[in-house]
Amino acid sequence: MAGWVEREERRGRGEERRGKGEERRGEERRGEERRERRGEHRNTYKNTLFIQRCNSELKAKFREVSGKADKLGQFLRELTSSFPELSRMFKRTMCLFGSTYLCGKLFSTLNFNKSKYRSRLTDEHLQALLRVSTASSLKPNVARLCERKRCQVSSSKK
Repeated sequence: MAGWVEREERRGRGEERRGKGEERRGEERRGEERRERRGEHRNTYKNTLFIQRCNSELKAKFREVSGKADKLGQFLRELTSSFPELSRMFKRTMCLFGSTYLCGKLFSTLNFNKSKYRSRLTDEHLQALLRVSTASSLKPNVARLCERKRCQVSSSKK
């Protein structure tokens, strides 16, 4: 009975012993309260979208560039200065499409090269095949290769 009374008295004075999880939750709550007092918001993405929705000048610029890939880069450079968080998220989203395409292309090439007909490939050969087959701008310079090659003329005496 005495232990219960002591705990209640400590709780009233704010001296209650807490577990680590409770302390962390308390720290998180205090951090959120501090951010709210300073005017910082936890979800910056929603806030930047709200600001963008309200910014009519930005809307007009986006309408000009929508559908034109060459002007999109210019729009993103202007967006970075005023909305850095939104710009960062947009860049990450756009990178996903290119990297997903390249990964899919690489795996389909790998499956083609590692078929049942070519099962004896070593890792080095497979790696070299993947490099050559995925290089999109690889164009052989035949004239230069011919210049470097020495012609071997057989000197057969009859």
